[in-house]
Amino acid sequence: MRWLSEFLGNRFVLLGLLLRLVLSVLFAHDFDVNFFLSVARAYYYDGALMFFVEWAYPVVYFLILLFSYFPADLISDTFLFFGQPFSLSEKFFLKLPFNLADLGVAYMIFRVLREDGREKYALPLSLAYWLNPLSIFVSAVHGHFESVSVFFAVLSFYHLWKENYVLGGLELALSFGAKYQGIILFPAAILFMWGEWKKALKFAVSFIIFASLTLLPLGLFFYEPNFHLFFFSPSLERALSPLTKFAAGLEMVMNPNMTYYSFLVRYGFTLIPHMASAISVSVFALVFCCIYYFAYFKGVFRLKYDSRRTLLTAYFSAAYMAAFLSIGKMSPHFALWALPFLLMLYSDYAIEKILLLLFNFIPLCDYFLVSSLFYYINGGYWNYATSSTFIPAVGLIFSFVCLAILVNFLFEENVVPFKRQILLAAEMMPDRRLALPLIMAALIVVVSLPLNVNGVFWSQYPVLPAYPLEELTYPVAPRLIITFLVPCMLLPAFLLTATKPILLGRRSQVKYLSLRVKIALITVSLALASALASWIVSETLPFVSSRISHTLMFTPSPSSLNPLCVNGGVLVSVLLLVSFFAALLLLLDNVDKCSELKT
Repeated sequence: MRWLSEFLGNRFVLLGLLLRLVLSVLFAHDFDVNFFLSVARAYYYDGALMFFVEWAYPVVYFLILLFSYFPADLISDTFLFFGQPFSLSEKFFLKLPFNLADLGVAYMIFRVLREDGREKYALPLSLAYWLNPLSIFVSAVHGHFESVSVFFAVLSFYHLWKENYVLGGLELALSFGAKYQGIILFPAAILFMWGEWKKALKFAVSFIIFASLTLLPLGLFFYEPNFHLFFFSPSLERALSPLTKFAAGLEMVMNPNMTYYSFLVRYGFTLIPHMASAISVSVFALVFCCIYYFAYFKGVFRLKYDSRRTLLTAYFSAAYMAAFLSIGKMSPHFALWALPFLLMLYSDYAIEKILLLLFNFIPLCDYFLVSSLFYYINGGYWNYATSSTFIPAVGLIFSFVCLAILVNFLFEENVVPFKRQILLAAEMMPDRRLALPLIMAALIVVVSLPLNVNGVFWSQYPVLPAYPLEELTYPVAPRLIITFLVPCMLLPAFLLTATKPILLGRRSQVKYLSLRVKIALITVSLALASALASWIVSETLPFVSSRISHTLMFTPSPSSLNPLCVNGGVLVSVLLLVSFFAALLLLLDNVDKCSELKT
């Protein structure tokens, strides 16, 4: 209780809660929130259980949804914002469990690190999750229940660490009962207990029994239209296809998808969408076998991670990296699954700062540059300002980052992408004052590539002949490769340069950027990104839309606001992205500062 009161009494925790509650009533993902609320309304208004018809998950979150909607049903207000079909009370109480689950995850990070003797990291890393733009956006803006499943997964991790295997199995079953992703951690937990068969048996029996119960209530076994296919369908593909319908067909090609599969499909491997289930299972099995070989058979994990808590954290994180490298449809909010465990590994120096920052930041790029910012205000507004080539580019970058994190787990020495090249450049730099201009120049290139409006802008230049890539139209291979490799190469290099002040030189002691330099970095970044976005939008606007197509919701509005609203609010999206990057940079720098002050 003392630790709980200390955590909840922190002013940043309270400010974060206030921010989340305010955002919860303003924004919502049009499709997901509408689906959740339609299920709750059907029960309270008509007495119908949509669990039998359209519900795509086990029973745990279904029950949480019905309970959380009860206050909104009592209030029954009609306050609507931005033309959304959801009232303020509906959005508030729908997202309340998500925000509370995030608060629980942050507290568990705080408690685990305090109990493990990592007091200097406990509060900074718990705040790095609680105030993280990704967790705030997923729970308070988007309105998805990833945090509920993550909370139970972290609870399971805690009790497995404390050797309470029955309770750990129950909590992992609840994570699975909220969303199927909990099953990913089951083989990792078994591998952690490999050789201790009595403990593994307790955990496995507990998980299997309670996970089965999350599938059976309310007549799911008999009435759920997809579940019986596992038992009666002669075809494995037919059995799995209903559960992966969003990862099949052209949905995989055209929808935002943070995996390398999207790149391969656009490159010509058109059979991948129709074999997504079999490919996902096969790749996960292959990658996890590699984890078993290096981590357990070769003993790398036990040599590299000396404490029991760090070892279990590494197994869980590696399992998630294997999943991200194998699943056919990777939405940006899936990254929240692994974030608490990667943050805890950061306290053990088991993951490089650049990789953690990249893993955290890339899903935000997908949210704001692939989807429209205004889509979270009203689903009728979509983003015309993003190149369709950016979808597979994000997938490639994220897959490379996950692979780099996994490689760092499986080898004794950490490997940082581009570290040697940038250190060499730092030593060759005659004047350290060139660091900030170089960072700004890198930012210009990195931001301008995603804002390629269907190839219209960059296709005017022979250096980077990127042309539109619509549906199943495949351009010449060299152009495609250049289009993808440029952002893949530049984004990690830029983030590494901006995150670590290594431009001071290899032999110089690493110093933290002063407050003035940080403010200058953020201010100049915002100014350049804004100017660049305005320039590209003005150059390409006649080709894609009209200047007022996305300002109708603000009518009557001053004409000076039009640049902020055109093309799905791409200018606002860029401003927010730069701000989010600065926030992540400051959060992780705060962790490093606190650890050094208490050393």
